[in-house]
Formats: sequence, C-alpha cells, structure tokens
Amino acid sequence: MKKAVLAIFGVLLLLLGIAAVVASGLVISVFGTKGENTTPVAVVDTDTAALYVRSFNVERTEGPQEYLNLSVGVKSTNGKTIFVGVTPPDKAQAYLRGVPYESASKISDGAFEVKAVPGLIVPAPAPEQQTIWTLSDSGTSATLPWDGQHGSDVLVVMNADGTAGVRADISATLTRPNLGAMTIAVGVLGTLLAVFGVVMLVLAFRSGGKAPRPTP
Repeated sequence: MKKAVLAIFGVLLLLLGIAAVVASGLVISVFGTKGENTTPVAVVDTDTAALYVRSFNVERTEGPQEYLNLSVGVKSTNGKTIFVGVTPPDKAQAYLRGVPYESASKISDGAFEVKAVPGLIVPAPAPEQQTIWTLSDSGTSATLPWDGQHGSDVLVVMNADGTAGVRADISATLTRPNLGAMTIAVGVLGTLLAVFGVVMLVLAFRSGGKAPRPTP
C-alpha cells in the first residue's frame, strides 16, 4: 500500500513539475526574463521636419489582454533627441502649417507609405513647447502608454529641436509587471516538484523490502 501511494504521488508531482517548467519556458520565450514582448512596427525615415501619421494604432496580440500593459516606443537611430506626440488632426495641422513634413496613413513592409507636404519653415517650432498634445514624450528613446483609444488622433514624430531629418524606429511593447520574476519562480518550483516526484518514485520502487529467504 505504501509503495502504491508513493508511486501515485511521485507521478503526480513529476507531471505537475514538468507542466510548470514547460509553461515557464513558453512564457519566457515570448516575454523574456524582463516580462516584455517588443514587436517592430515601422521605420521613420524622412528628410522633412516631421512624420504625421493619420489613424495610427497598435493592438495587443499576445497573452490575456486585461493583464498586459501596451506601450508605443520611438527610438532615435541617428543620436538626435526624438519627440513623439498624439493630438487631434486639426491641432497638428495648425501647428505644422508652413512646415515641410510627410503624411502617412498606411504601413507596408515595416515602412510608412508617405506623401510629402511642402513648406518653407525649418526648423519647426519646438514641439515640446506646444500645449496641443494628448500624450507626448521625448528622448533618444521615447515611450507612450497606449490604450488603443487614439484611433481618431494623429501621431507626430519629430526631432525635439524641430530640425529636419527624422530617423527613428517605432515599436510596440507588451509588459506585465513582475512577470519575469513570477515566471522564473514557477520554473524553479516546477523543477523542485519534478525532483521530489522522481525521489518518491525511486522510494516507491525500493520500498518493497527484501524478499524472505526460503526455509530449508
């Protein structure tokens, strides 16, 4: 009876441990040890003062959406401080009036399909000094929290000083606070459970004792 109980619990612990390790590995393969999954969206490459993107939006594509935070990141690729902002179309157009920029509404093969809008004012007024932005950030790497509710607004990407020649990569990142640490903990726990399961199976097969010697 003792042998059977040890064997049953050993198998259960082994299977549970293996399942936990596999699940942990799958999560880490998607989100890494930092709990982040970043997907490239498009490249910004314009010799004008700004990229104006109509109806810009990104959507969640991995994992239970209600437990994940979504953000849009814009990283400078030429070392300049970048600015990214979201604002209604009429405010963006008023701000960029007379400034040469490129307008886009579609992404194809990781690049924006753009139409040049001519202008004579370069550099543009510094975007950080404007009060039109619903969301904004700046730096060599700028980040906007994204809830998917800005589909009617436009995304504007510029150099922070308003000069022409904007080079950047846009990406979308899904994050879950503490996901990496929790996943590693689940993996470690799964490994321990699997080890205990193996130990219990070994004990089960050894617990039968020695067979009695035959009486002469």
